[in-house]
Amino acid sequence: GTDDNFFYSQIAPHVPHDFPLRDDYFGVIYDFSKAHRLVLSVFIALFGTFHPLQVLIFNATGLALASVFVAALTQRLGFDERQQRLAFWLMLLCPFCLANGAVLLREGWLAACFAMTLFGCVRRQVLPLFIALAIAYVMRFESAVLLTGNVGLMLFFMVNSRLEETPSGPVYRLYFQAGRVANQFAVVLLLIGVIVAVGPTLLPLIGKAALGRPEFVETFIRSVSEREGGTSTLYTISTLPLYASLPLGLLFFAGAPFLALNLIVIDGTFIPRYLLQNIFALEMIILMPYFLRGCLHALKERNALYVGLLAVFVVDTLLLSQFSLQIRHKVMIMPAFYLLCVIGTLYPDNRVARLTLLPAVFLILLSGTIMLSNLDVI
Repeated sequence: GTDDNFFYSQIAPHVPHDFPLRDDYFGVIYDFSKAHRLVLSVFIALFGTFHPLQVLIFNATGLALASVFVAALTQRLGFDERQQRLAFWLMLLCPFCLANGAVLLREGWLAACFAMTLFGCVRRQVLPLFIALAIAYVMRFESAVLLTGNVGLMLFFMVNSRLEETPSGPVYRLYFQAGRVANQFAVVLLLIGVIVAVGPTLLPLIGKAALGRPEFVETFIRSVSEREGGTSTLYTISTLPLYASLPLGLLFFAGAPFLALNLIVIDGTFIPRYLLQNIFALEMIILMPYFLRGCLHALKERNALYVGLLAVFVVDTLLLSQFSLQIRHKVMIMPAFYLLCVIGTLYPDNRVARLTLLPAVFLILLSGTIMLSNLDVI
């Protein structure tokens, strides 16, 4: 009964008679299903049959492209070949992305679109931006809106910077001027005014993008939480007052998924997806110090591209933690996480390096607490 089950039923030329279909199966056909069916029609024309593995080939292509654009970004940001290779392999072999982007539809391609939009911003090229946003719109409208906001955020930091020559090469340093920033905010307010004036046509779509799918959260997510004894931690956080749900949701979503070894085997059934997510939880413990070093390095150096990348990651994580409540949607922003980890390898300060080990220790203790209390956190 999930979205992916519905998409598959629309992609396949035919489905078994007992395959679960939605009531509106014949009334709604998503653009994503149409695009997916168009691509897979090549396989059907060549081989005359349809098999779910052909869907995996399509999904794996998105994950591979995400790795390529992450490597291209590191090259553009001035990293050496060793760091470029590190970013490429981290993204390509990410257990979390494999668990949620190979079998499940859309997430791998949205990660590629995320990396492609950042690449277009850094390279100042419109074509990659247009292609990435067009693909994201077909995949998931809300994600396309989120990526559009990412472009605006990156451009804000890039516009408010100036080129400086350093021993390691040219760097765009943040340089804010009160008048220029005020004009930029005025343009944003003007755009909001135009959207409100247009009103009836755009507002429902914008509201859907801004609020996510509250009906999905309040039906599916809540029902699952209640059925499992109210152990959905992220849903519980979302029901707290705003002053508590914002910071707690941000921290929880940024650190998730956590270790939950009890989910690898459920009722005697081995679940490979949960095994991969538990492997990623261990990887997070190792990479978190480098990620935090990358964040500190970006702020200390006032590198506009680094700070823009950090801002995009924080804002997207915050929005997803409040409106999505689905950890798998974090796949889309994993390119930013790994890029910040690679930036963290540039930080030479040993005192800071020791300080950033504390979150790793915290994750270990938190994971142990979660496993002992049997909470649903994956």
